[in-house]
Amino acid sequence: MRQGKSELIALLKDQLESLKFFGIEYDKGNYFLFKDIAVRLRVLFHHTNSSHALLKQLKLDHIEMYDSAYLIHDEATTACKGPIHINFDNTKPMRFHPNLLMGLFKNPYEFWWNEGAIIVNVQRQCFTRKEIVLFVTNKDGGAHIDAVLPGDYYDLSKGEAAGWSYTQNSIKHNLNPIPALIRQIAHEIILTFRYLDIETESKLPA
Repeated sequence: MRQGKSELIALLKDQLESLKFFGIEYDKGNYFLFKDIAVRLRVLFHHTNSSHALLKQLKLDHIEMYDSAYLIHDEATTACKGPIHINFDNTKPMRFHPNLLMGLFKNPYEFWWNEGAIIVNVQRQCFTRKEIVLFVTNKDGGAHIDAVLPGDYYDLSKGEAAGWSYTQNSIKHNLNPIPALIRQIAHEIILTFRYLDIETESKLPA
């Protein structure tokens, strides 16, 4: 039996509440939850012949999404560019953090998910939100774990492609921007739906 509009809206609200909950916990320092966040993002957006995005089922793929990565295309090449930053605190390990600011810019749904870059690495290689989310969920422990990770994702998450590192006990540690990026994507979604009337915006017949 096909689920109706009211049932799908209830499921969407559950997913959004989960994003808020995981986001709050992530911000408290439970950074491992970025993989749980990524799974929720996949449910909302990933669409293929066999995997049906919840937002597309609700015919919400016409909406505009808050986009916090609009200024990442510049000439800086000494480090990755994205809507994230590094907190310098001698009492804590260095790490990337999301820029949890109010959104001012929006982009169409398909561009935001499939085309617009969320990060540019030091080699000026661009990654979309879709690529980052699917790397985490399908390859790196969100929903599946692959023995071999794609080289470009490995270089960004575990190698030197992010351009930042620190040394502790004579051991070099490369910084991983992926958890902060996943948290930032969730933030953009929460902002997008904060004042959106889902019932009215959905083009799915009742």
